[in-house]
Amino acid sequence: MPLLMAATAGNIGSRSGIWKDGSTTRVALGSCTPVTGRPARDPLAAAAAYRIDGSELWKSGDVTGAVARWRCALSAAEDVRGRVPESVLDSLQQPLHANLAQGLLRLERFSDAREEALEALRLQPTCTKARYRLAEAHAGLGAWVEASEALAELEVCGHTAAAACGRTLLRRRQREAKEAEKTLALRMLGCDSAPSLTPPSRKEDNVRIAASDDLALVHDEGAKNLEAMD
Repeated sequence: MPLLMAATAGNIGSRSGIWKDGSTTRVALGSCTPVTGRPARDPLAAAAAYRIDGSELWKSGDVTGAVARWRCALSAAEDVRGRVPESVLDSLQQPLHANLAQGLLRLERFSDAREEALEALRLQPTCTKARYRLAEAHAGLGAWVEASEALAELEVCGHTAAAACGRTLLRRRQREAKEAEKTLALRMLGCDSAPSLTPPSRKEDNVRIAASDDLALVHDEGAKNLEAMD
C-alpha cells in the first residue's frame, strides 16, 4: 500500500500515492483504475502468485508442494472476500479447486479430491476437467456407480473422448480392486497365491495385450489434457 495518500491539488477527484521507491500513482476515487503511472495494486495479487507457484511446483514433480501452494492461494483469495466482486473471486477459485482435485488424486487422497472436484463443479458446472476428476475420485473410493454416473454426464455434455478415457481407466481400477480383494482373501486363508488350473489361451493373451495398448493410447491422447493444470 502507498505510504501516503493525499488529494492532488489540481484534481479533487483523484488521489496520489507515494510509494517507497518515490514513484507516484494517481487513482480515481471510487475506482481501482489508475489514472497515470503505476497500476493500482491488485488485491488478488497474492492469490495469483501462489497459484503460479503451485503450477511451477507441479511441473517440477513436487505434488505435495503444489497442493500446499494452491491451498495458500485459496486462503489468500478468501482474505479479500468483500473487496472484489464475487464473480472475480469465483473465476480464480474454480481452477484452484480443480487443480487441487488433480493434485490430491495423485497423492491418492481420494475423499479430499472428491470434495475439491465438487466445489470446482459448483463454481463451474460445465468444467470437463473437474467432472473427470470427480469420476476418478469416486473410482479411487470404490464408488463405481457414482464414477460411471459422472462419466455419463460428461458424455451427455458432448465430451465423448473424455468419457471414453474415463471408462477405460475405470475398468482398470475395477480390475485392480478385484485383484487386491483376491490377494487379501488368499492371505487371510494362509495362501500366498492361488494356482491357476488352466493357463490363459493365446487368444486371452492377445486380448490383454490389446487392452493394455488401448489403455496406453487413450491415456496418452486424452488424459494429458484432462490432467493439465489451469
